Order: sequence, then C-alpha cells, then structure tokens
Amino acid sequence: SSSMPSEDALLDVLAPAQQLQQIHEEIRSAGASLSGQPQLSQSTSVSVDCEAQRRSLDLLRKFLFPSLPLFLLGLLRTGAVHAFDHPQHVTEYGVHWNFFFTLAMLPFVYLLVLVATITVSLVWGATIGKRLLAIGNIHPDLSSLAHFLAHVPEKHYFKTTVAILVHQSLLSLTSMSDFVLSSDREGLLKANKEGMLTLIGFTSLYSAGIDVGNMLRTATSNAARRRGLMLGCALALVAFGIVDIFVQRASRRLCNASFIAFAVAFNLLGGICLSCVPYTFDGLRPASVVLEAINRNQLFIFLVSNLLVGLLNQASQTIFVSNPVAHAILACYSLYGCVLAWKLKRSEER
Repeated sequence: SSSMPSEDALLDVLAPAQQLQQIHEEIRSAGASLSGQPQLSQSTSVSVDCEAQRRSLDLLRKFLFPSLPLFLLGLLRTGAVHAFDHPQHVTEYGVHWNFFFTLAMLPFVYLLVLVATITVSLVWGATIGKRLLAIGNIHPDLSSLAHFLAHVPEKHYFKTTVAILVHQSLLSLTSMSDFVLSSDREGLLKANKEGMLTLIGFTSLYSAGIDVGNMLRTATSNAARRRGLMLGCALALVAFGIVDIFVQRASRRLCNASFIAFAVAFNLLGGICLSCVPYTFDGLRPASVVLEAINRNQLFIFLVSNLLVGLLNQASQTIFVSNPVAHAILACYSLYGCVLAWKLKRSEER
C-alpha cells in the first residue's frame, strides 16, 4: 500500500486541482449549491488549508514577506477587474476584496487568535485549572476528567474551536448575518463586507489546517495518520450535520460554523482518497510526476488560469452557458493545468 504523505505534500498537491476551478466566479451555472455549499467554492477552502501548511510563527520571514506579493496580486486583480469590466460576483468577496487579500490577511488574524488563546490558557491554568486539579486530587475517580479539563486550553485544537465559536456567536447573537447578507453597498466596509467580516471564519479554517498538519507530523505511523484523517472527517461531518440543522444553514458568504465543518470534511476526504491511491505518494513525497509538477508550480498555474478565464470572458458570455458546457470548460482547464505543470517540470529538468 502507498505511504501517507506529510501535510505539505498532501494538501499542497490537493490544492492546485481545486484552484483551477476558481472560474466558478464566471461560470455561475456550474456552481450549483448542495445544502448551501457551492461545489466549486470548496477550492477556496482547500486553498486556505493549503496556505495554512506553509506558514509558521516567524513574523518577518513567514508572515510579512509572503503576504506582500499576495497584497500586490490582490491590488492588480482588483484593478484589472474594474479596468476590463470583468464579470464579478460581489457577493463572494465584495466589490474590491478578492481571494488574494484574504490569503494575505490570514496569518495576521491567526496571530491575533493565537495570542488571545495563549492569554486565555494562562488565565485558565492559574485559576480554574488549579481548582480542577485540586478536585482531581481529592476525588481520584474524577482525576482523569479533571486533568483533561484543566489542560483543555493547551490542546492544539483549542484555538480553532474558540475562533469558530466566536465567529458563529457573532453571526447568531448579533445582526452580523443580516448585515453581510443585505444588499447595501454604500461605503468601503459595506462594499467589501463578505471579504472583511469572514476573515475570522477563514482564519478558523486556516487554524484547522494547521491542526491537521500537526496531527500528520506527530503521528507515529502511516496507519495512525490515515486513522486520524478518517476520524477527523467523521467528526467534521457530524458537526456539520448538527450545526447546519440546529444552528445556522451553511453559507459561503458568512463562512459560518457549518460551512467550515463541511469544508474541513471535504478537505480531509480528499486527503483520504489521495492516500489510498496506489503509487500516488512515495514516502512523504508525491510519486506521480503530474502531482509533483503541480505541487511545485501552484501559484503560476493559478495565475495563468485566471488570465485565461479573463480572455474567455472577453470572448463570450460564459455566465449564460449550460451546465454541461460549464463542466466541459472546467475539465479543459484542469487538463490544461496538468499539461502546463508537466511542461514546466520538464523545462526545469533541462
């Protein structure tokens, strides 16, 4: 059987295939919703997970410098969209905001979440944690539960859970949901409310990606990694079902808890499928020539694909095409991305 990949190989290889499907901005008919989750919008969630695996807490080298090119790409995209009257769905990110701005901001918002959870962990440990440990010492039958609760803030998934709960609380207990879903676009914030106000939600997804990476990195065997992916996928699906029914229906515009749970399950399922394909991975590296080539040239392939989308939209009105034609276009873009990646790899080897 094939070996399990590391989080870099696994999610980095998975992302480009989904990134090529970003043309759902222009081919709306192909983005039909399933229980509130556009199928092609999962490319965004995969890309966020992928981005999470490539960052650490080094402020200058890992946060600021990689974010600057993304900011510039975001500015260029916004300028090009308005200059060439490119078709744009403002309900996705807003009038001026786009995917590059979201990727650029994620590490900084994540840092704020991390600082907040560390503070909570310190306060918890000095107050409630001590009392719980004392109760465990007095009642030995409760020691295991008391020890677990006392150290909950130290768990790697605590920050993800807190970020999701805070974001969903704002959506459910305030008028934030109505504000985001309203049609008012006056002013900079209202014009870009989807992009700005979903940053906490996408940061939760970013943090979940880091948690998956930690799990894959610390697992002692390939079987343990596979079990971790399956367990995580199952838990995410259960959480999605509960939150989607009893709290709030999944919404890409809100990036709410049910959407995040569905996105995590989708990403983990993709990882499980890749791990089960023979000869897909060789140890911790992709064994497939095409997958390795895509993995090494993600951003370039994504940018070229976006340029081709622009040319296609200038030549025809793709927003009005039928579903079969839209899916055929998606298939052609995916095939072109694979061929382009293979050509780039061949040129690098010469």
